Amino acid sequence: LDEAGVESVHSSVLLTKVEGDKRQIAAEYFKKKKIMPLLQKLTALVLHHKPENPKKFLIDELTKMKESKVNVEDISSSLLGDDDLEVVFQTADVAGSGKIGSSQCKQALLSMGIPIGEIKPVVDENDKKATYALDDFKKLAIQGLKTI
Repeated sequence: LDEAGVESVHSSVLLTKVEGDKRQIAAEYFKKKKIMPLLQKLTALVLHHKPENPKKFLIDELTKMKESKVNVEDISSSLLGDDDLEVVFQTADVAGSGKIGSSQCKQALLSMGIPIGEIKPVVDENDKKATYALDDFKKLAIQGLKTI
């Protein structure tokens, strides 16, 4: 968002220390329901794709999130969606077996810009028997993307 000249607003901006202040109540609600990450993700998607019909685009994106059962906690500002994660996984799964090894998993996560420090604790490259199915990979990727 910053690159597009859009300033991100955090709920803390709304906070005041007045008891019963509507801004305070709204900020607490935003924080509790984790609305800001969702709005930031949707805004980033609109700015990236520049759809002809933004309302329809947003409805479609929210529908995709609902259908893929995305948790609010899993939303990052990354523009990579569920389909993108599948493509990255399939690229790493050169044998088409539905599983990738530790080395392939690490390289795939690195290719998405996830810092090595976020990968090393969860992917042991020396464990030759470890394999990761698509769902395992997606969980690791979502975790890592939240750190970017």
